[in-house]
Amino acid sequence: MKCELLKVQTEDQIRLDGGLFRADEVSSTNSVSGNELARSDFRGDDSKGDDLSRQTRSPVDLVIFIPGVGSNFYQTGILGKWIPIFNQAGISLLSINTRGHDFLFRNGQRWLGAAVERVDECRLDIAAWVNRAVRDGFQRIVLVGHSLGAVKTIYSQAVDPLLEVKGLVALSPSCLSASRFAASSAGSRYQNCLNQAKMEIESGNGSQPLEVDFPFRLMMSPDTFLDKYGDQEKYNVLRLLPRVGKPTLVTFGEKEVRSSNPAFEDLDHQLRPMMNEGGNAATKRFDMEVLPESDHYYSGMQRELARRVLEWLNKQ
Repeated sequence: MKCELLKVQTEDQIRLDGGLFRADEVSSTNSVSGNELARSDFRGDDSKGDDLSRQTRSPVDLVIFIPGVGSNFYQTGILGKWIPIFNQAGISLLSINTRGHDFLFRNGQRWLGAAVERVDECRLDIAAWVNRAVRDGFQRIVLVGHSLGAVKTIYSQAVDPLLEVKGLVALSPSCLSASRFAASSAGSRYQNCLNQAKMEIESGNGSQPLEVDFPFRLMMSPDTFLDKYGDQEKYNVLRLLPRVGKPTLVTFGEKEVRSSNPAFEDLDHQLRPMMNEGGNAATKRFDMEVLPESDHYYSGMQRELARRVLEWLNKQ
């Protein structure tokens, strides 16, 4: 499996890297159908080969994969299992960095990374990558994001949609909601971190990373903490998903939505009534899948996840 290293520069002059895994010419015209994939064994630890029979042309020619918080374009996990499957289905896969990749890095005169990012700026990053993909000849583009990458995928297309993006797949988007956090069992930890962030900003230290223990222990600037977890709830997927005017698939692992994590607890139950506008099945806003016995990283289930995503793509 070959990786073509790519670079883009955003509208505000941020340089970003990515890796493109191209589908070969045979696959792009004779790809695997969703039904054919459904008859293949995609469960377990993925020890079986990827020699799948091919038939119909895929409705998608490129998936742009947006990783989660602090991750980057070359980390494996879901991506490592998906590349051969999607390539064999005639779909190229472009794994990208946004300016929130890793935790802290220097880009020219600016410090960037998950510790200091503003999620809203992901719009510029995604636009740069989509424009590059279009210049490279891709026409049927779907965004796929995991965790915070899923939030970025939803947010960008709800707030600043791109005509070139034909659909979205949001893998385990966290619900960044101050009211959910405050009402949860982790509410006191959340409130302490929120108050500390506000005090630091008032003291003029908003851009200096400090250690917080919500949602877990990590370094984050007060500005970034307030941006992601503040009272405005700019990135609350319960508010954003109804605004996305494109075919959208949302997935969760059963273990995460049945956990006490306030970013995921019972999120599938809250989203389900919102799937159809006005309760009308003919006006579906988005689709949703919950993978049984699966965690946030879909451990041991990445191939099953790929099967379900490809099956959904082939219905669009």
